[in-house]
Amino acid sequence: MLSSWTGKSLRCLIFSVTGLLAFTLLAPSSAFAVDDPNQISFTLEGCRLETKGANFDEYTVTCADPGYTTGNLGKLWAELDLVPHRVTLVNGGGDQTYRFVVGGDQVRTDGQPAIGWDYISPLTLNTSLSDASCQEFPDMGPQIIHQPDGFGGADFLISRTVDLTQLDKTTCVYDYYQRIAVGGTLYSGSSLQSNLYNQLYSSGGIGLKRIQLQLSDLYQQVDKDMTATQDSSFVWNITKGATPVSVGFGDTCDPANPLELPVEVTIN
Repeated sequence: MLSSWTGKSLRCLIFSVTGLLAFTLLAPSSAFAVDDPNQISFTLEGCRLETKGANFDEYTVTCADPGYTTGNLGKLWAELDLVPHRVTLVNGGGDQTYRFVVGGDQVRTDGQPAIGWDYISPLTLNTSLSDASCQEFPDMGPQIIHQPDGFGGADFLISRTVDLTQLDKTTCVYDYYQRIAVGGTLYSGSSLQSNLYNQLYSSGGIGLKRIQLQLSDLYQQVDKDMTATQDSSFVWNITKGATPVSVGFGDTCDPANPLELPVEVTIN
């Protein structure tokens, strides 16, 4: 009997479960290190695969420009997918150093408990869409999971703060991605959301910037069915071998590393 397994699913499953078990609940800092973005215009977008010309790039974890939308991201995303996000920042009121927050739904405990997003990548400057003066590497805080204060529909949010300096009359565009956790399909309808917040985790100074998606019915599972019979006078030996014996992905958060590798498992 011969069975096969792609390394992508196994890698992400182990990484996701390990991350879930190890996460720490942190309270967002109440200290104002920088200003709120009171003169910045924000646009939050995500990749809708159904859109003609969307063309997801698995190596840069971005989407072709026609695929980005401020609305619903459709039904083609599944658990463990890395969903491209994009934030466009337009400064129309003088040079400013400011802070905002990227994030979304993490844990929902009402009804059937579910985990939504479990990872947010650092922001990457989109040089082709941004002015030359835009800060290449924003100062980003650690990923935290915390209880929101009446904002959003989840019991816990996952988020990262972003501090940057932007010159007057400039447009800066940053790409990032969020990973759908194992169990994300339990978010019914289009209830899994991504958001932008100010540093008090509200929409003040930013406006309500929210995108959502409805997950496909494809969820991660591992199963095996087997039936065997033999007379009791025979001795059974069952052996298993894998080719290759091991596979390595390197840094699992680096999109330049391979997303999947083949493994062939033979049972005799």
